[in-house]
Amino acid sequence: MYSGHMNNFMVKGVSFFGPDSEHVMSGLDCGHIFVWKKNDGRVIRIMEGNKCIVNQVEPHPNILSFASSELEKDTTLWAPVSLITFLHWFMSYCR
Repeated sequence: MYSGHMNNFMVKGVSFFGPDSEHVMSGLDCGHIFVWKKNDGRVIRIMEGNKCIVNQVEPHPNILSFASSELEKDTTLWAPVSLITFLHWFMSYCR
């Protein structure tokens, strides 16, 4: 049902995402993250992820953010905010 990428070598971690788990997302060998609508399997977003193979994507349990990890030692944190919003939050958090 969820198409748009085929991986012949290894199955990647798959996670549900969104306030009502209305999306399905998975990492890919090409360093991208695919996001599908759960109800119809339509690809709604392809994000350029880490530098190489994205093995796992895990959502935060309470807020709309997630982490992705790759074969190297890097983990990327994702959140739907602008850089300005993040800097305001970071500066207030560090006080």
